[in-house]
Amino acid sequence: MFRLIVTGYIIGAGVIFGPLFLLATVVMGLQYPRVFVGGLLQLLFLPIILGIQSVLFGGVIVLGLWLYQKRRPILAVDGDEAS
Repeated sequence: MFRLIVTGYIIGAGVIFGPLFLLATVVMGLQYPRVFVGGLLQLLFLPIILGIQSVLFGGVIVLGLWLYQKRRPILAVDGDEAS
């Protein structure tokens, strides 16, 4: 379950933060062409930042589900069985 949450977060946050980091890099390159190396480093750190965030948030979500399960059982039901 942890792997599913982390993978979903990486994909979801990557769709949001990827273009944002790319846009910030392009804008920085246009404003400060002599210091453009900093903008390229920003794109280099994108996967690292997403990985760290996904592990942290995924861990918090799994911890919350584990604590909730201690109080009430969590049932996983297939979509066909639900109806």
